[in-house]
Amino acid sequence: MTGFANRFRTNEEILEHINLIKGSDPFMITTNDLILCMDLEAASVVLGNVALDPEEWYSQPVDPKGMIEGYMPFALAKAFDHRGLSALRSISHFKAYTWLDGKDELYEFLCDDKNYYPYGVPMLKKVCNAYGIPWTEDTQMNRMADGTSCTWDCKEGCL
Repeated sequence: MTGFANRFRTNEEILEHINLIKGSDPFMITTNDLILCMDLEAASVVLGNVALDPEEWYSQPVDPKGMIEGYMPFALAKAFDHRGLSALRSISHFKAYTWLDGKDELYEFLCDDKNYYPYGVPMLKKVCNAYGIPWTEDTQMNRMADGTSCTWDCKEGCL
């Protein structure tokens, strides 16, 4: 089953990209998201000898915008709550989705660590803007989106 992956990136492009990001995807979040967008034969190249049941394998329907819209509330909540690992993992998901969607400039922005501080909020705002997702009016989140701490005396890790 090929799902919708080929509308965005071919199995070959996905395999090439997985090989390219090896070592820079510490939790394998981006890699796992990409594998789910491949058909069984291509995924087995990456997964090796893992037993895959053809009856249960499915290529994830690829709708990068829908995936981003669905995941964004969780990502924003984790960033706002200063949840470092969860915020980092959220950005890893968005790397996969934006790359699949061919938004190369946005993908490169997400790959540049200097854009992460604090808690990926500048990246989240850029993703929201790129996909027409309304951005919050919250003062603390807007400070974070500008690359500053949520408050002048943040004790949670913004400083």
